Amino acid sequence: MALPLSSDLFTSGRLEALRQAARSRPFPHPSFDAITRLVARQLDVPLALVSLVDDRQQYFAGATGLTAELLTCRSVPSSHSLCHRVVTSQEPLRVADARRHPELFDTPAVTEFGVVAYLGVPITTSSGHTLGSLCAIAPFARPWLDDDERFLRDLAEPIASELELRAELAVRDEERRQVDPSIDAEGLPARGVDILENIHEGVLSVDRQWRITFVNRRLSRILGVEREATIGQDLWATFPFLDSSSIGKALRTAATTRFPTHTEAAIPSVRRWFEVRAIPVRNGMSIYVNDVTDRREAEAALALREAQLRHAQKMDAIGTLAGGVAHDFNNVLAVIRASAELMQSDPAVAADRAELRDIVQATTRAAGLTRQLLEFSKHKAVRPCVMDAGETLRSLAPVLQRLMPRTVTLETFVDPQTPMILADPGQIEQLLMSLVSNAGDAMREAARELVRDGGTVQVACTPLTVLVPQHTVVGTLPPGAYLQLRIKDVGLGISADILPRIFEPFFSTKPNGRGAGLGLATAFGIVQQSGGGILVETHSGRGTTIRVLWPVAHL
Repeated sequence: MALPLSSDLFTSGRLEALRQAARSRPFPHPSFDAITRLVARQLDVPLALVSLVDDRQQYFAGATGLTAELLTCRSVPSSHSLCHRVVTSQEPLRVADARRHPELFDTPAVTEFGVVAYLGVPITTSSGHTLGSLCAIAPFARPWLDDDERFLRDLAEPIASELELRAELAVRDEERRQVDPSIDAEGLPARGVDILENIHEGVLSVDRQWRITFVNRRLSRILGVEREATIGQDLWATFPFLDSSSIGKALRTAATTRFPTHTEAAIPSVRRWFEVRAIPVRNGMSIYVNDVTDRREAEAALALREAQLRHAQKMDAIGTLAGGVAHDFNNVLAVIRASAELMQSDPAVAADRAELRDIVQATTRAAGLTRQLLEFSKHKAVRPCVMDAGETLRSLAPVLQRLMPRTVTLETFVDPQTPMILADPGQIEQLLMSLVSNAGDAMREAARELVRDGGTVQVACTPLTVLVPQHTVVGTLPPGAYLQLRIKDVGLGISADILPRIFEPFFSTKPNGRGAGLGLATAFGIVQQSGGGILVETHSGRGTTIRVLWPVAHL
């Protein structure tokens, strides 16, 4: 083997030899992986590498014992490796304990990757270019023997021969392309194109300069382009949206590392999701595109339905429990209240009438809570009828205004075209009271937190036509005509961590004694019974809008 020509990582001859060696076949290669397995077993180390080092990166052409993250990218910056020291010195490097080495103890290989013991030998071609190293690595201190180094040297020679053979194949491939221009980026003659034209996946190939060399019919339809207009054009200029997407990043990674990559991303121009596989080949890269929009939409719909089902099951379970407790508790309250009222009428206990009045008032409040529980648990009889929700809002406006803080204004709006709905008037009143009361509390909290008085709570009844299935908190609404009840406040908004829980029964962010956590849960139950939906839009510091969609009554 000839003497080394240079120890400089940036020597153009060395970099060209490395480029030609990596051009013929993509890495990793099974033969190199087999060599690293032999090294790991023979030297009893957890990590062995065949490393190729260019002017910026260290690539693992063969590896045993890589972590999952490195196994995916199979490369690290040269500054994070010890192999580049072998390449620049073109001499073996033995390190028994890098933590105690005066030049290596604070290098990223030691501090970030945990390299402690290292033994590497150069991989040098017959022309004298050192392309990389064969190394053994351990996360613990250990001495290296001369026999260990000789063992790695013996294995490094066939690796260098393999790399030279790859370079020769690259030259021959280029010569074949000069003779037969029909050979595409896959190395297939023209008749092989028929196979690619009739597969379900979109196929695109580029050469080393990112020029498009092939586009099959499927990809032409996916991207809406004329194949004849794209052949020979620059990939990034033809499809500029790729450059800023994860697809573009995956393609550049595959081109740099010469390892296959895989990603899923949306292509905005066609509003579809695609699975993209990039496979480096001899003369460029093959890119396979599969439309996965239907699968992703089905997965998203399934996840949504599962979440809705879990929530519905939880609400049903709690509702059943709450209903049973409410019935029993109501009976107890009835006895207490009747006894207190009876004692109030007894002249012998006149001195204690104030305390008895407190008992009666407390039982009255408790009875109101049990009514909420019964409403939430659906044990209360519902008497739906065709009604005008807009008229209910108008008549209830003075009561709703009293729920507001003194400095907050309530604005109501009823569209003249507001449709009739089928509902229990008492439920609609309770729904309005719960939602508007919550909006008033949000304004009160904003005044306290931001030292801000005033503001407006808006309540509106308007018609709404849903053209496509609408996903809501309660469930998915089919297309159709709906009444929209919109309550908007300018409070603090709802934080992202509690937003998924606001409709849970007994969940409340209000101080103790100011809320039972049943208002929104009851509203949820009322809307769910109606076959309607609830949408929540909230912005930190700017308030919350709750929209209730109620099916229109078909008269």
